[in-house]
Amino acid sequence: MGNISADIFDTDEKIYLNHASKDVLPDKLTREHILQGLNFAAKASNSDDFLISGLLRGLIDKFSRLEDNEWDKIKTALPFHVPYGGEDNKPYEG
Repeated sequence: MGNISADIFDTDEKIYLNHASKDVLPDKLTREHILQGLNFAAKASNSDDFLISGLLRGLIDKFSRLEDNEWDKIKTALPFHVPYGGEDNKPYEG
C-alpha cells in the first residue's frame, strides 16, 4: 500500500475501528486481532444487510493487504477523528 494514512478508511470504517480498538491494550491491538473480529462479524452478520457486509468485506480486504509497518502507523492514529454528527453535535466516540 506504500505511503499509508488513516485516509484509506471512510467514516464508517473509522467508527468501526474505533469501537474495535476501544479498551484493547496496545500490545494486544494487532492486525490479526482486528481481522479476527472482522471475520467473526462477517460470519455472524445477516448476509442480506448489504451495507454491513460491504463495510466488513472492505475492511477485511484493506487489513489483509496491510504490511506490518503500515499497521504500526495506522495503530498510532487510533482512535480516529470522525466528523460530528447527529443532533447533539458531539463527535462519535464508538
